[in-house]
Amino acid sequence: MDECLLRWNYTDIESHIINDKCPPNFDGFNCWPPILINTSVSLPCPPDFLIIENDVTFNDSVVTRYCNANFTWDAAQYAECLSNYAELYSSGKYCFIATILLKYFVTAGFFWMFVEGLYLLVSVRFSFQTHFINYTMCAIIGWGIPMLLVIISSVTRKKIPHDRKIAKGLFVLCPLLGTTYIFTLIPPQHPPWLKLTFSYSTTVLTSTQGIVIAVLFCFSHSEVLFCIKKSCSQFMEKWRLRQSNCYIKLFDSLSEGIKETTC
Repeated sequence: MDECLLRWNYTDIESHIINDKCPPNFDGFNCWPPILINTSVSLPCPPDFLIIENDVTFNDSVVTRYCNANFTWDAAQYAECLSNYAELYSSGKYCFIATILLKYFVTAGFFWMFVEGLYLLVSVRFSFQTHFINYTMCAIIGWGIPMLLVIISSVTRKKIPHDRKIAKGLFVLCPLLGTTYIFTLIPPQHPPWLKLTFSYSTTVLTSTQGIVIAVLFCFSHSEVLFCIKKSCSQFMEKWRLRQSNCYIKLFDSLSEGIKETTC
């Protein structure tokens, strides 16, 4: 607020009454200049409301604010900065479903990583008791528990404030698997190309995090690679035996046919 006043050379907040103007005002987005009472002023929409793609701005709307006769400002109508706000407001049900599905699959990804770790732990620690972990148990942990958690979260969303839970979850997941989220805490806003590059990079990193962890900690392991090679060699050996048996049966059938013809 002080910077906004200094920008328009207003050192005394009461001096606007002499000039019949509303004083400069900062509403959190724009610094509104002093204007005469019973008039209005328009400013470009803030960068946060703009749709930018390939350094081209698609939203050139303006926001308007009115100065009342009692030297006070009306609230700025930032809804005009949203080019498709009507469609956004009318698609609440679909947005809710999309959000629920997103939360479910993200949660399921973490639980399936837990299942992989649990299976490896049991395989190493209890080598002769791996039969206790079957596909049904893995499916319950990987798909069932996330569904239960998402349902509970959706039902209690409007009843329990969850800002503190989000903060706790962020600090718990960052040391474990969500290290990439540290770089998303303070996203850059300018220039536009840097903001777009940061957004796409963050999306790729967070979306492929599970695959990268699986490749680095599971499929790159020497024992896992040995088992994969062994399974592939066994499959190829069975395929060769099956092909050789087919050739033998075909040769026998041809031989029997030749003998019958000769007789």
